[in-house]
Amino acid sequence: MRERVGIALLVAFVALDIVLVALAVRHTSAPPPPAPKGVAHVSPSIVGAESDAPSPSPSSPSALANPGRSDDPMLAVTSDGTVLRATRGSCDDGTSPVVDVSKKRGRSLSSGSVDGMTQALRVITNSDDDLTIVGLDSNCHVATFSSKDGGGSWSSSDGAAGTWYPSETPRKFVVFSPGGRRRTPCSPQALAPVDSGVARLLCKDGRVSGTSDAAISWLTLGKLDGGTAMAFQTPGDGYAVAVQDDCDAALMRTKDGGTSWNEVSCLKGGAPRAVAFTADTVVAQAGDRLQISTDGGSTWRRIRS
Repeated sequence: MRERVGIALLVAFVALDIVLVALAVRHTSAPPPPAPKGVAHVSPSIVGAESDAPSPSPSSPSALANPGRSDDPMLAVTSDGTVLRATRGSCDDGTSPVVDVSKKRGRSLSSGSVDGMTQALRVITNSDDDLTIVGLDSNCHVATFSSKDGGGSWSSSDGAAGTWYPSETPRKFVVFSPGGRRRTPCSPQALAPVDSGVARLLCKDGRVSGTSDAAISWLTLGKLDGGTAMAFQTPGDGYAVAVQDDCDAALMRTKDGGTSWNEVSCLKGGAPRAVAFTADTVVAQAGDRLQISTDGGSTWRRIRS
């Protein structure tokens, strides 16, 4: 009798074990339940990839609403405070340059475009009314755009004979001097002409080079780490904007042609983007903040549109 009961219990345990195994297999092979509405179902490997990807910064081109202002601008200023600013634009992708003119010592900023100009290369202020932009025309050829009424109207002429300007392709080791196309000792970050034969060059690696023979030869003069833009009024006197250890956008000055640099002030607004000066009037842009100083960079006032 006991033997029959034991056999019956053994059979029952085996049957129960078979049922449990079958249920387990069915559970693991079933598809996962649907995710709640509004929640994406992703695999762990995709989650890891997305969490490592940087989100677009406000200053990245994809996050900017106006691509015409996305690149670093070019600045020029007169001693009376008329400011000419232009973004680079691109003849290749159809991004038009934005041209701004501010009169009355940095007040009354007006924005617009220049008909026929598809890319800006250099801006020049000869006087409050006499403004010049070297750029590319609708055929992507170098042209000179001139205004004799302070930016109210513009005319154009082919070429840019007798004028310094950078290459339309910044990565090339090339600039254009009054004598024509010239090689540079580095990839140019900024070109700062002084006169028809003298210019200073800021390299992307921070080197500052100079020429006195219209870019036939170059001499390394010094270094400015973190420099993004530079301007010279004489062979010795220049300003630059640069990222420094104690300042995100420092106004730097040299009086020995770029051999040594001293920090004048720290600009508000963001990354250093452009600088120009005449005598004690200095204009600079940090981030989207365009500002002017009439005391050599000691104090600043913002230029608003």
